Amino acid sequence: MAKIRAFIACDIPEALLEKISSIQEKLKGLDAEVSWTKVSSIHLTIRFLGDIEEGLVDKVDAAIKEASIGQPPFDINIKGSGVFPNLKHPRVIWLGIDDGAKGLTNLQQGFEDGLKALGFEPEEREFRPHLTLGRVKGQKGKESLSSAVSELRDVEIGSFTIDRVILYKSELKPTGAIYTKLREVEL
Repeated sequence: MAKIRAFIACDIPEALLEKISSIQEKLKGLDAEVSWTKVSSIHLTIRFLGDIEEGLVDKVDAAIKEASIGQPPFDINIKGSGVFPNLKHPRVIWLGIDDGAKGLTNLQQGFEDGLKALGFEPEEREFRPHLTLGRVKGQKGKESLSSAVSELRDVEIGSFTIDRVILYKSELKPTGAIYTKLREVEL
């Protein structure tokens, strides 16, 4: 059976993506070696599944639905910026989640429990909800990039309501990843 690369995520409203784009444009002006995420592809990943059998999509969907029962919609606030793993060695540039992180963590934990029953290994890293702006690919401009990200640590993007989660298929192409919605579950 064919395999697909899949993940569970929440979409970001267009108005907030415009604000995110303006921050990304400022950082692009630093001429650092970064592979920037297309603004249209920015989403809030709750669980990366990796390569899964296509036949598992319905079971993953059922696990998402089961974990979402009784989970009301909740608001989150996109605020602050940072890098993984740290400012001296930036690899991933991100925007953070302030209010609402607990709701996301509860969702993520519910998904973990349901996915474990399907044979998925639990995520080893602590869940840290964020939006990936780009991935650092080299040393050029690293210091100015770290400095600029540090200056944005209190940036406020805005709030929105998480009222659904989406199971996406991700196809890696030379021009960037292409995301296709496979299933959508309302909270």
